[in-house]
Amino acid sequence: MLEPVGVQYGGVPLKLRRPTLLDLVEAHEANAVGAAHSRAWALWRHLMTEDGAPVFSSPEAAMACPSGLAAAMIPRIEALYSEGVD
Repeated sequence: MLEPVGVQYGGVPLKLRRPTLLDLVEAHEANAVGAAHSRAWALWRHLMTEDGAPVFSSPEAAMACPSGLAAAMIPRIEALYSEGVD
């Protein structure tokens, strides 16, 4: 099992779930819908509370994510997709 990555935002501990092959396929599909949907999908899929619960209940709910949180987390989530690639 892939261990999540611990992160913080505004002093609040969070976790980022590492992507699987299925996530890669679904990320590609989300990207085909559009950039905003793709980013909301990534936040919904990967951002978790410290105890492992999803922060957002759906990609639609993630569209209401504060822009500062999104700006901080999306690059970190994207980096996980190339983690370990040389």
